[in-house]
Amino acid sequence: MKSDQQIDSEESESFSELVCRTLSQDAHGVAQLDEICERLKGIKNTKKRLQIISNNCTCSPITFEEVAGAVWPAQSDRDINKFCLLQGDIVETTMVQRWGVARSDVDATEMRWVVLSTTCELVDRPNNSGAIRVAPAYPIKASYRDHADANLSALYKHLNSVSTLGSKKGFPYPAVEGDDADVIGYYCDFEQIGKIDRDQIMFATCIA
Repeated sequence: MKSDQQIDSEESESFSELVCRTLSQDAHGVAQLDEICERLKGIKNTKKRLQIISNNCTCSPITFEEVAGAVWPAQSDRDINKFCLLQGDIVETTMVQRWGVARSDVDATEMRWVVLSTTCELVDRPNNSGAIRVAPAYPIKASYRDHADANLSALYKHLNSVSTLGSKKGFPYPAVEGDDADVIGYYCDFEQIGKIDRDQIMFATCIA
C-alpha cells in the first residue's frame, strides 16, 4: 500500500506534467485553465491543493535587477521598462487606500496584499495611472475551519472554494516563508479592491 507521502508526491508530479503540457500549448487558453481546475477539484484536501499550487504555479519574486540585462540589453529599453512590482506579487504595506468595508477580525489584514494591476501598468511611465490596484491577502489558519467565529470559518470556506483556481471572486496563495505553522495559505479577496498611489509604491515590501 502506498503511503500518504508517496501519493502526495505522485499527485504533485502528475499536476506538474499537466501544467507544463497545457501552458506550453497556450499560456492564456481558457480550455487549458479549465483542465487544470478540474484536476485540482479531484484533490479534496485544501492544504494539499495549496501545496501543489505552491510547487507548480509560484516562484520567488522577480526583481528588475535580476532580469533587466537579459530582457532589455539596451540601457534605453531598461530605462523605460523599469518596474518594482509585478502582477501577482504579495506585498506588505500600510499605504493602501481601501474601497468598501475592511474586515478587521483577521490578523494582518492591513499588511498583506496581492498586486492586481497588469505588469504594463506597473512600469514607471508618465502616461500610466497614478495608482496600482491591490486586493487584501488574508492569512488563513487551519484552525479557522471549524472556528466559533463565523467570520473566520467563512474565510476558510472562501479559501477552499477558490483553491481550484476556478473562481473570479478570489485567488488562493500558499503560505510563505516565515508564516506561523498554522497558516495554510492566503485568501486573496478580489471583491475588496484597494489602491496604492504610485509615489507610495516604494514603501511596499515584496514577500512572495
